[in-house]
Amino acid sequence: MRGMSLMDVAGKAHISAATLSRIENNKQGLDFGLFLVLAKILARAPADLVELDDAGESDPLVGRIAQLSTGERTALWQELAEERRNSRQKRHARHGASVSQQMEELFAQFEFIREELEAVRANVRRRTRPLTVSSSE
Repeated sequence: MRGMSLMDVAGKAHISAATLSRIENNKQGLDFGLFLVLAKILARAPADLVELDDAGESDPLVGRIAQLSTGERTALWQELAEERRNSRQKRHARHGASVSQQMEELFAQFEFIREELEAVRANVRRRTRPLTVSSSE
């Protein structure tokens, strides 16, 4: 309807096309944050994306959100966005700490190897020094 392919939508949502296909075919659920991201990408109101059940009713969560005032919905979206940012920052911090620790370990290994090479080099020099012959011989 919007002229976007599955790949286009998935790319903008930062998920795989396979994941989006499973969601679209009701083979995989999605969290509320991703639901809102998809609604934004598709330029649709979230309520428009929720299928009605056999009784003609939509998801109760969507109904409760729709009943909120504009200010309350705005506060909800801001809170969700903040939680998503914090979650991303925590993931990046954990990953960054891991990389930092790995780098420290590598530098320590390099330092150890450098010192070992210096010790071997010094030992080789001692063994290969030419013998000096005294002039009295």
